[in-house]
Amino acid sequence: MTDRRPRQIVFCNGADNHVHRGERDPEPLVLDYLTDSRVRVRLPDFVRSMGTLPPRVLDLIEIAAYVFCADRLTSRGPPDSLVYDSWSRQFH
Repeated sequence: MTDRRPRQIVFCNGADNHVHRGERDPEPLVLDYLTDSRVRVRLPDFVRSMGTLPPRVLDLIEIAAYVFCADRLTSRGPPDSLVYDSWSRQFH
């Protein structure tokens, strides 16, 4: 059985955003916390406040921030819907 839900393709930090989209897939979501006002990570401020963090921890924090932003910026259905039709989504 093939999943018929559109998939939200997300590119972060200047990743190459050339990918084959299905006919039902929305425009890719392109995020960059350094230049995108929709993404408010403030990672440099956080790192300065923490002192020194290992590179792997910084990567995990950045990934978590992008997953959160992609989730918040991807529609779950019309705002006036009592039951969101698109609660379940696919991310790539």
